[in-house]
Amino acid sequence: MAETLVQRANYCDAMADKFVAALGKYATADETHATEVGNTTKGIL
Repeated sequence: MAETLVQRANYCDAMADKFVAALGKYATADETHATEVGNTTKGIL
């Protein structure tokens, strides 16, 4: 039983690491796209 709990905890830790990595990628992409949109609208306004 304790081994199963350790395996589940390890799985949760691995998933948390994956979510943090994905969040960083989304934040970087969002920032990049916001900058691109900002640059394309400068001549319009």
